[in-house]
Amino acid sequence: MRFTIPIYVEARRSAGHGPLFAVRPLFFPLPRRQHEKLEKAIQRLTDDLREQLRELGQSMRHDELARWTFSPALDTHRLDLQLLLRKHTARLRLFFVTFDALGRRLAFSRRCRMLVRVGPRRDARRSRHRGAHRLLPQAGEGIG
Repeated sequence: MRFTIPIYVEARRSAGHGPLFAVRPLFFPLPRRQHEKLEKAIQRLTDDLREQLRELGQSMRHDELARWTFSPALDTHRLDLQLLLRKHTARLRLFFVTFDALGRRLAFSRRCRMLVRVGPRRDARRSRHRGAHRLLPQAGEGIG
């Protein structure tokens, strides 16, 4: 059986060397690998995932394995923010993915660790929630 698991890649600056690439599944915190070469980091992550999924597939119940099949069609977005503080300006670059699930358009950021429901405002008479966006805390360690 083949799984398609979206991965999150983050390039970090390392002291005195080139970038250090950290990779992990987008919707799960582990396994996580890092290396100076992106290809090596991805290969090591692939090996770890293959081992983990093989172990899950050998158990009697496949509930946990089924969580790993969550792989919706994704759109990517980058948000550059500048926060003006008293003595300096903080610059942030956030990466979001958006996808359709649960009958809604959702936005997810690994850095913010939250889901945001994106979409038009629903009719107030039919909805208990007012407002165009509703923040949903991330349930457990992963989505699925």
